Amino acid sequence: MKDLIKKILLEYDNDINPKIANFLKRRVMVNSLSDSLIDLDIKVYSFNGFPDYAFTSIMTRKDVESEIFKLLYENEFISDEIYNIRFDHPSEINDEYRSIVRTIRKFLNFIDFN
Repeated sequence: MKDLIKKILLEYDNDINPKIANFLKRRVMVNSLSDSLIDLDIKVYSFNGFPDYAFTSIMTRKDVESEIFKLLYENEFISDEIYNIRFDHPSEINDEYRSIVRTIRKFLNFIDFN
């Protein structure tokens, strides 16, 4: 049973896109905004070299995934076909799309988002 679990976890780990993962990990910057009057602490995540792309800890995970997907698409890490699958033909989701989504989710776990 333990071997089966290890095999499944290893396959899941190998299913990410290392190029995208390294791109995101190298460029992420985290800043903290806090307000002592209302006891609020917000983290702002941005990408070095890409000032138009940022998200905060108060955004939903789905919104953040979409923002990162948009960043990857607009900087030509992913093709038009892959970017448009989720809008045009969600039933045609393929392994490449799944790999990108898993990479984004693993990245969000890496930066301890929500």
